[in-house]
Amino acid sequence: MRKPGRWPALLPGDPIMRARARGFAQLITSDLHPLNNNRVRRFLAGRMGASAAMVQEWYRHWLATAFAALEASLATMPDDTPFCFGDEPGWADLHLAPQIANARRFDCDLTPYPRLCAVDARCSLREEFQRARPEAQPDYPGYEAAVLTGRSYTNRSTQ
Repeated sequence: MRKPGRWPALLPGDPIMRARARGFAQLITSDLHPLNNNRVRRFLAGRMGASAAMVQEWYRHWLATAFAALEASLATMPDDTPFCFGDEPGWADLHLAPQIANARRFDCDLTPYPRLCAVDARCSLREEFQRARPEAQPDYPGYEAAVLTGRSYTNRSTQ
């Protein structure tokens, strides 16, 4: 069991908000991520013979379906809530940030999701989120060259 004060709580203390945060993250882990991961996209392109445009359409469809539900969920929160379900990032935010990064990587239109993007923008300012980004990982292509030359690694999702 977590000792109080040792690490930030990832879930809200209120049982209703805790359930909402879990449900938000569960939609990502069950409905969005499994359909849009590399393995599925490769299968669509390879075994199913889908063109790059068809795979992109697949990705954008499922992303839009999930993001619309997630945006609607956040629409019920007070406007001054900086993160998905509280004043600090938590369980829901940890699941959302990678999906927003992937959506940007695949040039998806995020304008219909202002709340999701606002949360992601606040998360991206936090050191924990910056350190967790794929391009900050030692096995990311180009990471070693950047470290060896002392260059900072550019966050491509914000360009």
